[in-house]
Amino acid sequence: MVSFSDGTTLQVSPHGRARVAGVSGRGARVELEAGAQDATVTHPERSAWTVLAGPYQLHVTGTAFS
Repeated sequence: MVSFSDGTTLQVSPHGRARVAGVSGRGARVELEAGAQDATVTHPERSAWTVLAGPYQLHVTGTAFS
C-alpha cells in the first residue's frame, strides 16, 4: 500500500505492479502496469490525480475505485 500526505491510499493486487510517475502539490500520476488497483483519493480543493491503466487515462478528483 502507498499512502500520500493528503490521505490518499493506493493498494495494488498481489503480483500487480504500479509506479508513481510524478507527484505535485495537488496529486500524482500513477501508472498501473499489471494487475488491479484499489484507490481512495481524497478531495481537497483543486486535487489533480491521474491513473493510467492500459489504454485508459483516468482523471480523479476524489473518490474510491478499483
